[in-house]
Amino acid sequence: RTTEYAGLGDVGLAQTLPGEDWDPFEDHEMLELTGEIAMEADDFDAIEAWIAQARVAGLPREKIVPKDNRLRELKWRREDLRKRKVVKERLDAAMRGSDWAKLRETIGDAARAGVAHPVQLREA
Repeated sequence: RTTEYAGLGDVGLAQTLPGEDWDPFEDHEMLELTGEIAMEADDFDAIEAWIAQARVAGLPREKIVPKDNRLRELKWRREDLRKRKVVKERLDAAMRGSDWAKLRETIGDAARAGVAHPVQLREA
């Protein structure tokens, strides 16, 4: 089966593709687009790589700062989740155990970290 495009003349794929000397990392519009995609995905590593590439490419500071702020926020969130996970695991282990002193200490840690719901702390 063949599809023919009447009236297009010599317009073809070769004319729609960028030239051989085109470098996507030097194309500021392409760089900005990839940065927006990384931001939408909350991809920590992609945003970090984008910031490094944007600085090398010489993008204006006002284009980089929002992504730098988002990266910092994601880093804080990642660290907070990591800490909470450790405290939550300790609380769960203490609840299964029979050491009351350890359980009291773990409940205090969980309450300070805001890890467990008050109902769960009462049950412990």
